[in-house]
Amino acid sequence: MSDLRTVVSALMLAALVSGCSIPGKAVEAHFWDPCTELSDQALREAGAKPETKDDAVKLKGWHVCGWQTTYDTYRLNVASSEDSLATLRKRAAYADFRVVEVGGRSGQTYLVAGDRNGGCTVGFDSARGSVHVEMTRRKAGDAACQVALVVARKLLPNLPS
Repeated sequence: MSDLRTVVSALMLAALVSGCSIPGKAVEAHFWDPCTELSDQALREAGAKPETKDDAVKLKGWHVCGWQTTYDTYRLNVASSEDSLATLRKRAAYADFRVVEVGGRSGQTYLVAGDRNGGCTVGFDSARGSVHVEMTRRKAGDAACQVALVVARKLLPNLPS
């Protein structure tokens, strides 16, 4: 649970720093929701434990869901955002973007700037914003991106394009 709090704190900080709230404009939840649209089977195949689902994170413009995994002490967080990766790249809350190809689909790995050793995210643009597969754990270092790429590859058929 503390890892999820770290992720939530980082995402909230990113939202505040980026100024993503728009006064007077209601944000519709019309984009992909990993909490309801990823099947238990897809999650198990990716190494997640579906029974540990945590969908308590509520951020404007995001859908975020997390699970414990079979990967050592890593936690999987899958999120979707109304924003494209190009928009996220402009925010100081995210760092070290690198272009990657996963299963024939172009994406980017990146880190949360304030916690570069805590995990790694693989992001993909989609028709309605972007989707993100993040693997986190304390002092994960460079290994987190390799684990995130493995999990993203397994989840890829279930992610929106």
